[in-house]
Amino acid sequence: MNDGEVQIRVLSEMIRKWAHSKKAFITFDAYLQEIALWKKLTGIHQVRRILEIGSGSGWFLTVAVALGFAEEGVGVDPAFSEEGTHIDEVRTTESVISRLDLSDRVHFRICTLADFLPKALFEGERYDLLVFRNTLHHIPTIKRKSQIL
Repeated sequence: MNDGEVQIRVLSEMIRKWAHSKKAFITFDAYLQEIALWKKLTGIHQVRRILEIGSGSGWFLTVAVALGFAEEGVGVDPAFSEEGTHIDEVRTTESVISRLDLSDRVHFRICTLADFLPKALFEGERYDLLVFRNTLHHIPTIKRKSQIL
Protein backbone atom coordinates (compact mmCIF):
# COMPACT_ATOMS: atom_id res chain seq x y z
CA MET A 1 0.00 0.00 0.00
CA ASN A 2 1.46 3.39 -0.99
CA ASP A 3 1.39 6.56 1.16
CA GLY A 4 -1.67 7.97 -0.62
CA GLU A 5 -3.65 4.80 -0.03
CA VAL A 6 -2.64 4.78 3.64
CA GLN A 7 -3.76 8.40 4.01
CA ILE A 8 -7.11 7.64 2.40
CA ARG A 9 -7.63 4.58 4.59
CA VAL A 10 -6.75 6.42 7.81
CA LEU A 11 -8.85 9.47 6.93
CA SER A 12 -11.82 7.36 5.89
CA GLU A 13 -11.77 5.43 9.16
CA MET A 14 -11.28 8.51 11.36
CA ILE A 15 -14.08 10.41 9.60
CA ARG A 16 -16.35 7.39 10.01
CA LYS A 17 -15.61 7.28 13.77
CA TRP A 18 -16.07 11.03 14.14
CA ALA A 19 -19.38 11.00 12.21
CA HIS A 20 -20.65 8.11 14.33
CA SER A 21 -19.80 9.96 17.56
CA LYS A 22 -21.56 13.13 16.32
CA LYS A 23 -24.47 11.20 14.80
CA ALA A 24 -23.60 12.97 11.55
CA PHE A 25 -24.27 11.73 8.04
CA ILE A 26 -20.88 12.50 6.56
CA THR A 27 -18.36 10.18 4.96
CA PHE A 28 -14.97 10.42 3.33
CA ASP A 29 -16.73 9.90 -0.01
CA ALA A 30 -18.94 12.92 0.67
CA TYR A 31 -15.80 15.06 0.99
CA LEU A 32 -14.47 13.57 -2.26
CA GLN A 33 -17.70 14.52 -4.02
CA GLU A 34 -17.57 18.01 -2.55
CA ILE A 35 -14.00 18.52 -3.76
CA ALA A 36 -15.00 17.26 -7.21
CA LEU A 37 -17.83 19.79 -7.19
CA TRP A 38 -15.44 22.62 -6.22
CA LYS A 39 -13.22 21.62 -9.14
CA LYS A 40 -16.17 21.59 -11.52
CA LEU A 41 -17.61 24.92 -10.30
CA THR A 42 -14.32 26.80 -10.29
CA GLY A 43 -12.56 25.06 -13.16
CA ILE A 44 -9.53 24.89 -10.89
CA HIS A 45 -8.05 21.50 -10.05
CA GLN A 46 -5.52 22.61 -7.49
CA VAL A 47 -4.99 25.69 -5.33
CA ARG A 48 -1.93 26.71 -3.42
CA ARG A 49 -3.66 27.91 -0.23
CA ILE A 50 -7.22 27.35 0.95
CA LEU A 51 -8.89 29.09 3.89
CA GLU A 52 -11.91 27.36 5.38
CA ILE A 53 -14.05 29.58 7.57
CA GLY A 54 -16.00 27.51 10.10
CA SER A 55 -13.75 24.50 9.58
CA GLY A 56 -15.21 22.61 12.52
CA SER A 57 -13.12 19.57 13.29
CA GLY A 58 -11.23 20.12 10.04
CA TRP A 59 -11.87 16.94 8.10
CA PHE A 60 -12.80 18.64 4.81
CA LEU A 61 -9.66 20.76 4.91
CA THR A 62 -7.50 17.75 5.78
CA VAL A 63 -8.96 15.68 2.95
CA ALA A 64 -8.49 18.57 0.48
CA VAL A 65 -4.80 18.81 1.35
CA ALA A 66 -4.20 15.05 1.60
CA LEU A 67 -5.68 14.50 -1.86
CA GLY A 68 -3.74 17.37 -3.42
CA PHE A 69 -6.63 19.76 -4.12
CA ALA A 70 -4.81 22.29 -1.93
CA GLU A 71 -1.10 22.45 -1.22
CA GLU A 72 -1.77 24.10 2.15
CA GLY A 73 -4.89 24.72 4.21
CA VAL A 74 -5.89 26.91 7.13
CA GLY A 75 -9.09 26.36 9.08
CA VAL A 76 -10.68 28.96 11.33
CA ASP A 77 -13.24 27.96 13.95
CA PRO A 78 -13.90 29.15 17.52
CA ALA A 79 -14.37 25.48 18.59
CA PHE A 80 -16.24 26.28 21.74
CA SER A 81 -19.86 25.73 20.83
CA GLU A 82 -21.83 23.28 22.95
CA GLU A 83 -23.80 22.21 19.89
CA GLY A 84 -20.98 22.53 17.38
CA THR A 85 -17.30 21.73 17.34
CA HIS A 86 -15.37 21.23 20.53
CA ILE A 87 -11.64 21.84 20.90
CA ASP A 88 -11.05 18.12 21.53
CA GLU A 89 -12.35 17.33 18.04
CA VAL A 90 -9.85 19.70 16.47
CA ARG A 91 -7.06 18.19 18.58
CA THR A 92 -8.04 14.69 17.39
CA THR A 93 -7.88 15.86 13.78
CA GLU A 94 -4.50 17.47 14.45
CA SER A 95 -3.18 14.15 15.79
CA VAL A 96 -4.27 12.44 12.57
CA ILE A 97 -2.67 15.24 10.54
CA SER A 98 0.57 14.66 12.40
CA ARG A 99 0.33 10.90 11.89
CA LEU A 100 -0.11 11.46 8.14
CA ASP A 101 2.84 13.88 8.06
CA LEU A 102 0.69 16.83 6.99
CA SER A 103 1.46 19.11 9.97
CA ASP A 104 3.42 21.56 7.84
CA ARG A 105 0.50 21.87 5.38
CA VAL A 106 -2.72 21.89 7.47
CA HIS A 107 -3.19 24.45 10.23
CA PHE A 108 -6.05 25.47 12.50
CA ARG A 109 -6.72 28.79 14.17
CA ILE A 110 -9.01 28.43 17.17
CA CYS A 111 -10.67 31.83 17.07
CA THR A 112 -13.56 33.69 15.53
CA LEU A 113 -13.38 35.06 12.02
CA ALA A 114 -13.54 38.57 13.50
CA ASP A 115 -10.39 37.83 15.51
CA PHE A 116 -8.61 36.12 12.61
CA LEU A 117 -9.16 38.63 9.80
CA PRO A 118 -7.33 41.69 11.15
CA LYS A 119 -4.22 39.68 11.95
CA ALA A 120 -4.34 37.82 8.62
CA LEU A 121 -4.81 41.06 6.69
CA PHE A 122 -2.10 42.85 8.68
CA GLU A 123 0.37 40.02 8.05
CA GLY A 124 -0.61 39.90 4.39
CA GLU A 125 -1.71 36.27 4.29
CA ARG A 126 -2.97 35.29 0.85
CA TYR A 127 -5.41 32.52 -0.05
CA ASP A 128 -6.43 31.22 -3.44
CA LEU A 129 -9.79 29.86 -2.29
CA LEU A 130 -12.02 30.87 0.62
CA VAL A 131 -14.52 28.23 1.66
CA PHE A 132 -17.56 28.87 3.85
CA ARG A 133 -19.00 25.39 4.36
CA ASN A 134 -21.94 24.87 6.69
CA THR A 135 -21.74 28.37 8.13
CA LEU A 136 -24.96 30.14 7.16
CA HIS A 137 -26.84 28.84 10.19
CA HIS A 138 -24.39 30.75 12.42
CA ILE A 139 -25.41 34.12 11.01
CA PRO A 140 -27.79 35.75 13.49
CA THR A 141 -31.29 36.33 12.21
CA ILE A 142 -32.28 39.92 11.74
CA LYS A 143 -35.70 40.80 13.05
CA ARG A 144 -37.94 42.60 10.67
CA LYS A 145 -39.27 45.96 11.74
CA SER A 146 -42.77 44.49 12.16
CA GLN A 147 -41.39 41.92 14.61
CA ILE A 148 -39.71 44.61 16.71
CA LEU A 149 -42.83 46.72 17.19
